[in-house]
Order: sequence, then C-alpha cells, then structure tokens
Amino acid sequence: MKLYSDFAVLKNGKYGTPKNFNRITPSWYLNEPNKNCESNVYLNKDFYIFAKRDIKKGEELTFKYSSFSEHIKRY
Repeated sequence: MKLYSDFAVLKNGKYGTPKNFNRITPSWYLNEPNKNCESNVYLNKDFYIFAKRDIKKGEELTFKYSSFSEHIKRY
C-alpha cells in the first residue's frame, strides 16, 4: 500500500499509477513550490507536464499536488 500512497494519483477515490513502476518518469518526483509561491508547470489530464511560463536555467520545476490529486492520507 505504501507504494501507492507515495506515487499514485488519487481522483474520485481511485488510484492512478504508471502502467509499470519501473518506468516512472521524473515528473513523479517534482516538488511543490515554496509556501506562497506559484507552481511553474502544470499537468494535463494524461499527466503530461507543460510549462506555465519560461523556465530559467537551473530553476526547479514545481507543481501543486492538490491541482491533480486528492489528499492521500499518510500511514
């Protein structure tokens, strides 16, 4: 269960995961922006990542988890 709570997307009570956890892309490891900061990327319904604006060299890619996944209770 921990693998799913750590890496799955939760929508409408259902978990969404990659077809194969050995093929997780770097997008599954993006962080949330700092408090009071906006994310600089967004995910579409198929979980493809797009920039919201020009990204500076060396800038971390961030997105708000709540924008695509329901809260996952940690055990």
